[in-house]
Amino acid sequence: MKKVLKPFKFGTMKTAADFEKTMTEAGLPFPVDENVDILAKPIQIGDKIVPNRLCIQPLEGFDGEPDGSPSDLIRRRYKRYAGGGAGMIWYESIAISEDGRCNPLQMVIRPSTVQSIREMVEEANAEAIKNFGRRPYNVLQLTHSGRRSNNKQWQSTPLAVCENPYMDDHNSIDGSSGKITIASDDKIEEIIRRLKNRQMMDCIVVKEDVSKEALKKYGEDTVNAVGATWKQQDVFGYELDFAKLEQVKSGM
Repeated sequence: MKKVLKPFKFGTMKTAADFEKTMTEAGLPFPVDENVDILAKPIQIGDKIVPNRLCIQPLEGFDGEPDGSPSDLIRRRYKRYAGGGAGMIWYESIAISEDGRCNPLQMVIRPSTVQSIREMVEEANAEAIKNFGRRPYNVLQLTHSGRRSNNKQWQSTPLAVCENPYMDDHNSIDGSSGKITIASDDKIEEIIRRLKNRQMMDCIVVKEDVSKEALKKYGEDTVNAVGATWKQQDVFGYELDFAKLEQVKSGM
């Protein structure tokens, strides 16, 4: 595995001025303001109000239960996030099927786990209401890991829409790759159906693996030609009509 270079030691920057000086010296001037009152102000998203500008990003802990339900560690993590006052909580990537997990301890949303995931969200909401009299704006990140999928033995089980010579030999986190399965149109449509689940949350965001693979297979011009463009109101960014895509690609 290649070593990730981390040129900045943020823990050593004790003040905003330290941060500004470090960024400027590195040729990366970054606007800094000592007044952070704006972070406490609400903001409207669609018909929802986010109570402040503080957002918990979806950092996956690889610490769920083997059956895909949230563990006590995950429940505690989000309860603390909500209890700390964050206005938006972006719940970490949750796979929509067993074959879409990137690790054996990733959460999976399915009939047997949906109630425990709902309880995790409700517990976090209750903690925020207890401390601040309101709950956060909740975002659920759903995913099928595609090329990054791994089974319960941590073996790479990549699923792809198309072959890619630049990626096919390194699909796992450690740079290795298992045997790639090319997804059928039915499989992709199944994934899209499972991603369209709006229960429990204010917003659901889908990781872009499937849409990126579709663009690679058909080409951006072809995808745009059939109107499969980004739809902000849609949980799945690209509404893909595979029959039309194949027709346009073949010149019909």
